[in-house]
Amino acid sequence: MAAVNAPVKHTRSKDEVWLIGFPLESITGARLPSGRDVMRNFVFYYRSEKLTINASANEVFAQVMPFWEKLRIPTRQKHHVVQKIKQLYDEYSGVMKHRSRSNATDRLNQEKYTNKLDALFDISHARAEQMIKNDEDRISKTAAYGTCWINSLN
Repeated sequence: MAAVNAPVKHTRSKDEVWLIGFPLESITGARLPSGRDVMRNFVFYYRSEKLTINASANEVFAQVMPFWEKLRIPTRQKHHVVQKIKQLYDEYSGVMKHRSRSNATDRLNQEKYTNKLDALFDISHARAEQMIKNDEDRISKTAAYGTCWINSLN
């Protein structure tokens, strides 16, 4: 009797990425993206679409920019944003190397990275506050950005 090749079961839990969550094909929503949104989108391009780190970061940049453009908040130059995305991934790789350790330092590093993921992914220009001329834009920026405007970069 010949063996029947049964399809391999593929569960959603295999797709989940440690600390980040499930890969996200596109960033949606009515708020500015968080670090977690950016990383979930990055992981989609890097792992699912098999793009390079640089190409994945460029794709994520293309998905993040419309949120900032819609609010007319001045942003950093493209290469700086791509570099920030790659740094977020590099930091993830560093935390990932020590994920099986349970000492206090490694747990603290995991917690710091998780907090960074949950915070706003800030790509605003350093002088964005001074660059916004229209009072309506300044009010909409403050409403969308919340209290993160001054304390956004850690």
